[in-house]
Amino acid sequence: MKKAILITIVVLFVFSVALTAALGVPDDFQILMLESEGERVFMIQMRLRDLGYLNYRPTGMYFAMTQSAVRSFQEHNELEADGRLGAVTYDKMFSSDAVRKPLGTGISVTSGPSLVGSATAVGELADWATVVDEAFTVGKIATVTDFNSGKSFSVRRTGGKGHAKVEALDPDAYNTFLECFGGEPNWEKRSVLVSLDNTVYAASLFGNPFGESTVANNGMDGAASLYFSGSTSDVLGFVDKEHQKWVLRAAGQPMTY
Repeated sequence: MKKAILITIVVLFVFSVALTAALGVPDDFQILMLESEGERVFMIQMRLRDLGYLNYRPTGMYFAMTQSAVRSFQEHNELEADGRLGAVTYDKMFSSDAVRKPLGTGISVTSGPSLVGSATAVGELADWATVVDEAFTVGKIATVTDFNSGKSFSVRRTGGKGHAKVEALDPDAYNTFLECFGGEPNWEKRSVLVSLDNTVYAASLFGNPFGESTVANNGMDGAASLYFSGSTSDVLGFVDKEHQKWVLRAAGQPMTY
């Protein structure tokens, strides 16, 4: 009997170790909870922002707002919703099938000019790392055209590694940006065409600028994320499937990513 119990314990231990390894959890990982702090908390907050669960700048401190965001993530991903970030939650959060926070009832995916209209042109499906990043260097200006409405505005690339961070060139450009997103910043992503050096690229634009502003007097608070084919998040290089689907749409291709 004791031998059977011992074997069971050993099997469970080996299984738990294997499970942890399979989840890709760092060897030095420790559960994050209220009052935890440090670089890993900062990274978690960045990922929660990316998934739509945290609408605040990362601080590296695990307080009530982060706990609430983690709990919401757990609820939408069918995990135990205790607000503590253990190995299972960590692994799910950084997986490619992590469920994003659904848009609120006040935000429609067609909040700007209709997404179901007929576009008059499509863009080139060019790879971010090998083509677009080299063509659209920091400081360069491009014209962004909303895929369906045809509204255009100028932006300057101000940063970004896995994708472009862009800011409206002036107040008129920012007002047009807002028109495309229903009149105010929100979490919508829209198919757009980016004209640069006589080439039109397929892309996807995020409607909620954040971070530091570098273009003065344009009315825009922060920079917007502009994704191209193969673009990733700047934090840990994750592929954003929603953005990639809108990029495919802007290229006139089936949205199967």
